[in-house]
Amino acid sequence: MKIKELDTFVDDTISRIPPIESISPHYYEAYAEEDGDGFLDMYYELFITILHNCSDDGKNRFLKVDIGSIPIRHGWIHRTLDIELTNVGIVTTDLIRRKFYSYKYHKKTNKYI
Repeated sequence: MKIKELDTFVDDTISRIPPIESISPHYYEAYAEEDGDGFLDMYYELFITILHNCSDDGKNRFLKVDIGSIPIRHGWIHRTLDIELTNVGIVTTDLIRRKFYSYKYHKKTNKYI
């Protein structure tokens, strides 16, 4: 799963969360940190991308979930989402793997912490 921020040219990946194995229902917690957006932009336009294999046919699927526009301000923002994954999303040949994932990705330093 990735948490991303919509931008004019290239969307910013602000968090990468490693895949897990589970059986539905599953509670999953994600964390993202961002420090400002584009020039004169007053909102973060956030969305989640999920690569999963929660399907009857066992094929991997890609799903994009819009979180919405969130005002840029100091402090914490908390969102709770109920996302149905079973058989949802576009079938893809992308592989689900742990490589390149970390619990926290610090955008300012471009490092995984």
